[in-house]
Amino acid sequence: MKQKMYFVLLISTIAALPLLTWALFGPPRLVVKPEAASHLDELLEQWALDGTISGSVLIAQDGVVFLNEGYGLADRAQGIPNTPGTRFHLASLSKSFTAMAILILQSQGRLNVQDPICNHMVRCSEAWQGITIHQLLTHTSGLSPRLHDIVSKAARKPEAPPDPGYYIEIAGEVPLETRPGEQYDYNNFGYTLLAHIIEQASGQSYADFLDKNIFTPLNMRDSGYEDSSSGGALGYSYRYDTTGAEYEQWPISDGEGQLYSTTGDLYLWDQALYTDQLLPQAELETMFERYVPQTIDVPGFGWGYGVLVTKLLGRPVIAGAGGSGYHSTFWLRYPADGLTLIVLMNQGDIDHMSVLLAIAGALFLSDLVFLVSALAFNLLLAILFVAQKNEWTRAVRGIGIMWLLLAIPLAFVFARYLAEGMGLPILVSLALVLLYMLVEFLLDFVFKVEFRQNWKTHVPYIVLEYIALFSLIRLAFNIHPTYGYAVSITFWILLAALIYLFWDKIRMWKRKEP
Repeated sequence: MKQKMYFVLLISTIAALPLLTWALFGPPRLVVKPEAASHLDELLEQWALDGTISGSVLIAQDGVVFLNEGYGLADRAQGIPNTPGTRFHLASLSKSFTAMAILILQSQGRLNVQDPICNHMVRCSEAWQGITIHQLLTHTSGLSPRLHDIVSKAARKPEAPPDPGYYIEIAGEVPLETRPGEQYDYNNFGYTLLAHIIEQASGQSYADFLDKNIFTPLNMRDSGYEDSSSGGALGYSYRYDTTGAEYEQWPISDGEGQLYSTTGDLYLWDQALYTDQLLPQAELETMFERYVPQTIDVPGFGWGYGVLVTKLLGRPVIAGAGGSGYHSTFWLRYPADGLTLIVLMNQGDIDHMSVLLAIAGALFLSDLVFLVSALAFNLLLAILFVAQKNEWTRAVRGIGIMWLLLAIPLAFVFARYLAEGMGLPILVSLALVLLYMLVEFLLDFVFKVEFRQNWKTHVPYIVLEYIALFSLIRLAFNIHPTYGYAVSITFWILLAALIYLFWDKIRMWKRKEP
């Protein structure tokens, strides 16, 4: 009965382990290692040669830039390479800056996001009277998603005047798709209207307002509103395309996708969001609230003001994304871990989500696989010892096989660490863990040697076992203390199982004492 109660207690402790470690130390931290960033740089160089990526990538954590490099060509005809200083068309990533401009104007008392948009427009359709600035920001205005194409088509006509009001009037003739505030429907033209509102409320052009209130204060010297003199990377539709696309110039200021920037400038923007440089944090937080719980465009993300919002391990993730037939951009920040990833590409057939997952895998997969394997290593071993004590033959075999199968992910981690150029102490520590598993496999499963009865063979085995166990703890702390604490807790659970395993021998030893 006591044995079963101990087993139930052990299983309950193991089940509660995630909650325990989470409560004590928080969720596992995503850690950028210099070796992993260097290895990623090599991978990106190869991907650029294969045509899988063309652009610039920046990776930073806690104020340290681990990678900021260009890959592929900015101008394929001229052979001009992409560099960290190459300017890229941001596409819909521009929306983040438009939203910030609105919030700055609100902070200055010139508007409020709950204002009807017609309060800040010279011409405004009767159908738009119920639309608020908030609804434009969150794509819940009810405007037709066809408006962007309708206005673009009108602008191409030879007789089209340069008057912005003319195009707003054309857009106003198109009926609403839904009532304002009723439904989310991604709408580019809504952000074009926001740019017009910025101009009316500030008395400046959209481009000048952003330059004076965002780009210049943050020293973003290579950012601005797109024009023919920006000197940015030419856009290409696919990997073998050799004709660079020119940007379409709009007759009306466009707040949805006409900005350009560099990875370095976007990093300045990203870091400023941790400070009060642009807005006090209390006001800035409204930008990152999840007003739309779920978007159709990016699964798992909701919509804030000009940004995508979700949670990872219970903590906020902020992102911006843009795409056109010739460009693909992505900006991701994980404030809890001080992590920033910026990807700007001048090739339209590249899916930014695929690139993001590939980069995240190169940076974090080996460490996360190690953490899960190390936790399972100790916990399965603890259960195995209890099963051995109770002579549960089938359980011993099943759990033993599961434990031995952990050699596969651990071997994967060893191969990744080797490719990343991790130091010899790290590789030796992991090799000792794998050696212990190999010895266990040979002795208990292949040759089935009863070596534990002989101290001459049992002592070296125990020494190797504890070297392996402490190596796991060392490797975990090398990644980050949160990893180390979690693995240490499983070690103490394992130690409790070992005491239980040898409890009868300990009691016999005590009885023999004089």
